[in-house]
Amino acid sequence: LVRPLIDAIDTAGIEYFKNERRVTAEVSEARTAIFAKLAKLNELLEERRFVAGDKLTAVDILLASCLFQFDAAYLDAYFLRECEGYQGSILLSDAHPVLKAYLRDMYGFLKPSVRFGSYRHHFRLHKAIETTRQLYSCEILEDEIGRIPSIYDELPNLHAILESIEKHAGGRPRGTSA
Repeated sequence: LVRPLIDAIDTAGIEYFKNERRVTAEVSEARTAIFAKLAKLNELLEERRFVAGDKLTAVDILLASCLFQFDAAYLDAYFLRECEGYQGSILLSDAHPVLKAYLRDMYGFLKPSVRFGSYRHHFRLHKAIETTRQLYSCEILEDEIGRIPSIYDELPNLHAILESIEKHAGGRPRGTSA
């Protein structure tokens, strides 16, 4: 369940740059798969607190990490906000309300290890573009590079947003007992 989402995200981003920022059939299919998988996860988690049921597992940690990275970095790094099927980020919109609640819950477990800034920094976009250009002989114009989100762009304070949601939620997540 998580691996296909990660594969779709990677394919959408890597193939997009590999093909000189053209949306090929493979990129389009991967983008469609991302949003379909998010919708499926949103439905799955309506009925249970964690992916495998009532207990926190490694799959939940992997999924939460992937979704935190999705909002903090992948949406901008791979130009996913511009594609068909995009309804909004998980944490900053109400497009995926169950996933948003799930991430709020997971944030309670993972807070010390969640580093939104480092997710974006990991990409080091300008270096990645230069490497891509060298490996695949891509011609990327300088003004196009300027439009790509930088690791230094302002990132919303997702920690504050999650803590605010947690305060207003008033207690434990749906489906759990004290």
